[in-house]
Amino acid sequence: MTATLANPETAPPDKWVDHIAVERILLGRDPVGRPLTPAERAAAFPQLVDAGHTSTEICARLGISGSVYARMKRAYLAERDGETEQ
Repeated sequence: MTATLANPETAPPDKWVDHIAVERILLGRDPVGRPLTPAERAAAFPQLVDAGHTSTEICARLGISGSVYARMKRAYLAERDGETEQ
């Protein structure tokens, strides 16, 4: 089931994090009636990776492409391992 936003003009800002929406994604449920914001995807991503979900599962849950997944994973691993990207 795909959630749609009734009025896209009321979408939250990119930096908005609705922790309930993130929790729903982590539980494998649809978000709360709208696409995730970039900040919500960033909040859920490391938790999904650490829980052992596959790239396909993570892409589906977060609504991202494989190339976005690869970029997020590189950044996450670099941050986790104490490296800085330049």
